[in-house]
Amino acid sequence: MANRSERRQGGEGIPGQQVLPGSIALVHDGTTLVAVAGPGVAVCLWNESSKVACLAHFAEAATYETARATARFGNVALPTAIRMVRDVEPSGEIEAQIFGGASQVGQNLSRGDENVAMARRVLTAKGVKIVSEDVGGTKGRKIVFQASTGHVAVVKVHHLRADDWNP
Repeated sequence: MANRSERRQGGEGIPGQQVLPGSIALVHDGTTLVAVAGPGVAVCLWNESSKVACLAHFAEAATYETARATARFGNVALPTAIRMVRDVEPSGEIEAQIFGGASQVGQNLSRGDENVAMARRVLTAKGVKIVSEDVGGTKGRKIVFQASTGHVAVVKVHHLRADDWNP
């Protein structure tokens, strides 16, 4: 059994490329993508025909200020991630899986819900099919996205701890 400090390392001990909040990763070589989401949302995009995979991990639902328009916000991250996948494979269907959006004690309890709603809204507007979700509740999620197959493993954690989210 792992000792206490090993268990608290967030996604750091999981092999693969870690995608932190406010980041987008695109791969076509089968690299495993890893994220740890609390109230933020990780959206896994996959195109089966080209095996292109993208993980967009955002912390806040939206910004409407051009100077703040980064991947930290869902209304910026998701259109960018979808465009990145379509740049590689313009004709293929993209499927999406949504993870995260947990309520964190002591935080804005609607933040997770707002993030999930933004993910659904953008994906639907862009014609991306949502094939699965594991969202809401009070447990954070460790997400392991196998880019070569489109499979995702999710491990829920009982307590949202600062070192789980930012190893």
